[in-house]
Amino acid sequence: MIAGGAEWRSVQLAAFTAYFDASGDEHNQPCLAVAGFVATADLWVDFENAWNAVLSVFDLAYFHAREINYSPEWDTERRKDWYVRLIETIRFNTNRKFGHVVINENINQQW
Repeated sequence: MIAGGAEWRSVQLAAFTAYFDASGDEHNQPCLAVAGFVATADLWVDFENAWNAVLSVFDLAYFHAREINYSPEWDTERRKDWYVRLIETIRFNTNRKFGHVVINENINQQW
């Protein structure tokens, strides 16, 4: 039931979209990190524009941290500048941030 009971049509509601992504997998790492962001539709539009602008500045078509972190073409200063810009994009264009870590050895344990 929606908050407000019989007067539910007078309650203010907000619609959000969430995006989640995971790093690694249970087969080759001790843990799996999952993180995500929630934002209003307007913020997602702003987020996408800002994110793509950062990618464009660095002449990238997409984000994949592994490729940046292990590329000899990316020195420490360039990598730091890139991450700072992406983090600022997230910070200013999302409502909430979430994260969780799963210890992989616990996944198949019997309770």
